[in-house]
Amino acid sequence: MLVPRENVNLDIRKSFVSTYQEIMDQYKKAHSALRSESQPPEVIGWVSYDSVPSEGPERIGGWGGFVEHGDRWKDFIEAFDEEGAPYYEALRSTILRRRLKQGGDWHQNDAHGVPVFNDGTVGMFTFRAWGDLMAAVWAEHDNREYMYMDFYMDSCIPDD
Repeated sequence: MLVPRENVNLDIRKSFVSTYQEIMDQYKKAHSALRSESQPPEVIGWVSYDSVPSEGPERIGGWGGFVEHGDRWKDFIEAFDEEGAPYYEALRSTILRRRLKQGGDWHQNDAHGVPVFNDGTVGMFTFRAWGDLMAAVWAEHDNREYMYMDFYMDSCIPDD
């Protein structure tokens, strides 16, 4: 089921702060340190694309445009190594829990479109790469054929 954009944003903004630096400061204050290698990655908040420093944080993302009709999560996740896959699994879990169905334009332009993980890593995707992620997540969940272009922009997201 497609959740109207205003409902998604109202729901997920409850745990947001404004900038990358603010979220990292809050996390460090609450936990005294960033995630250790023995802990799994976890999405701890969402920030704007522009608030992420150009130098410093590690990034997941990429160019994208590879998820086609018939692909599912297993097809998508196979492309990532043992280091990268846990970040995508954590992001997938958050997307499903929050019922987030948004396009690449939302990801890059919304004040709260970029996921931040508990070690400071951020998810910064092209429109196509965000579309890949969302298509793989929702194809598996909805048992429906999606491809990256279905989530390229909010205006491309098909109705349920």
